[in-house]
Amino acid sequence: MRLTGTLAVVLGALTSWTAAAQELTEARRIEIAERLQAGAVAVQVGRSEGSGFLTHPEGWVVTNAHVVSGFRYRPVRLGFGDGSQARGDVVFLDPSTDLAVLRPRHGVSRPLCPRDDRVPP
Repeated sequence: MRLTGTLAVVLGALTSWTAAAQELTEARRIEIAERLQAGAVAVQVGRSEGSGFLTHPEGWVVTNAHVVSGFRYRPVRLGFGDGSQARGDVVFLDPSTDLAVLRPRHGVSRPLCPRDDRVPP
């Protein structure tokens, strides 16, 4: 699943920030989206689908709890930005904050989203 286009659209909202933020051109938004794609994850369990992002080099993923709620003990399919896939498990689920943490069943080495200090906070 290619997430670059979606991320570029989301990053388009960054242009409404105050004058202190650097101006983000379309090319710059696409550049940022492509860099973030490495840390983006597609999440699928049953008929439920969502997205998440890598938070640990071993492939731990943060996603929304509503995507995986009801499937705590079923395997989750994780699709990484490079096209590879892995099965994972829900290790933390908090419906009150709508957050969940997923862990690949077999540790996988994944790059995290690169930090870029040029992106406004």
